Amino acid sequence: MPQIALTRQELHQKVWSSPMRQVAAELGISDVGLSKACKRHKIPIPPQGYWLRKESRRRIAPLPAVKEEDDLVVLNPGDDSLRRLKATVQPLVVGPITIPDSGITHKLVLMTQRAALPLKPFNGRVTFKSKDHLDVRVSPENLDRALLIADALINATEKAGAKWTVRDGKTSLSFNNQGVDVYFIERLKKQQSVQAPTKRSDRRWGEPNWEALLPSTEFVATGQLEFRIDSHDLPQIQKTWGGAKAPLETQLAQIVTSLPLIAAGLKAHREAVAARNAELERRAQLRIQSARKFEIRRVLAARLVEASGQWKQATLIRQYCTAIRDKLCAASASPQDISRLQAWLAWAEGEADRIDPITQGIASVTHDEVSLPADFDSKVRNRWW
Repeated sequence: MPQIALTRQELHQKVWSSPMRQVAAELGISDVGLSKACKRHKIPIPPQGYWLRKESRRRIAPLPAVKEEDDLVVLNPGDDSLRRLKATVQPLVVGPITIPDSGITHKLVLMTQRAALPLKPFNGRVTFKSKDHLDVRVSPENLDRALLIADALINATEKAGAKWTVRDGKTSLSFNNQGVDVYFIERLKKQQSVQAPTKRSDRRWGEPNWEALLPSTEFVATGQLEFRIDSHDLPQIQKTWGGAKAPLETQLAQIVTSLPLIAAGLKAHREAVAARNAELERRAQLRIQSARKFEIRRVLAARLVEASGQWKQATLIRQYCTAIRDKLCAASASPQDISRLQAWLAWAEGEADRIDPITQGIASVTHDEVSLPADFDSKVRNRWW
């Protein structure tokens, strides 16, 4: 089923007009998923026992306001995406793949064989002296068998059009320009280790028993080899072959035939992630634009209040100068005092003109350019700022 897009008002009306389970069934999702969607979008839901009340006692909780870009609710009902994905994929026709007895032929497998250090295992698995090798996590006892399986699988997949690359100990398998990490692994069994205890006479007096610090468990090979795809982007597609149910040698053809489906699934998932990121980016841009408009309006309002306050101060200064001129200039005073008073009044009126924004011209009064900080957009994008 395709996605369902509703406004918050529509979903609010639905959940308060019918029980949650009924609304969830109509939308094709679970009631728990519907409750989480309502909580995520700040939509109140009826409390427990709401529908058992009398109709006259049912009160609908109001819908709180949110930003315009958060008003859309997108629901993802359960769908048959795997079946539709399989219908769009052209399957590969591959015959049975056998393990040749002639030995290893592929260069990546030969490189892995040369890099292995079977005499120095770690946690029961083979270690390597470099990172130029296939991602093989098996015991030394089953290393040769795993390399023969890897050689047959790599040769078969490359004939089908796949590409294998090795980098920093990671193995990547690419098909139809869709790459994914893969690895070979053996299930090991953890058991109690058997250690020959050191006799008391073999240790000096007062010497601690260092063997007591050694691990008491060890890993034992089981021979259950698996081939795995290291990806969480394919929730409905098989990603593991081999193991306890069937030997890995018998499932190589299934791995090759699954390559087109795996590539199509990776492509569909990555396209969905890209679409989701594009939608998140669109919402982030809307949020940034809204925040910029609000900040510009706030700055202009603060600028207006400041200018009006300066004009008020300048007006008071002029009124004060006028009162001084009317009172003191009319009084009997010496010419020297009158001269000093006239000089002071000229200075005070000049300061009033300097403070008054009106005297600075129309451009200063109607100036509406606002320069926001360089990190303003990043702070809005990251809500925790």
